[in-house]
Amino acid sequence: AVVELVGDGSSTAWEISQRLFPNLRGDQVFLAVSEASAHLDAATGNGLLRMEARSGIQFYERPSEGFGARADERRGFEIH
Repeated sequence: AVVELVGDGSSTAWEISQRLFPNLRGDQVFLAVSEASAHLDAATGNGLLRMEARSGIQFYERPSEGFGARADERRGFEIH
């Protein structure tokens, strides 16, 4: 699941797309980044990740413990 691909640090949609689809080239790269971004946004909406914009780039990371009720309610839920 995309949450595990983020790991313990922070990752961008580009980095996650490279982990999900490491061998894509050309026009497929845009589709891979879009797919990764959709999964990251869904995980963020479900409280599994949080997003922080730095210098116009969106970084996703796992929320810290006690990040809010939504994270506790959704614990164990995975985005595939």
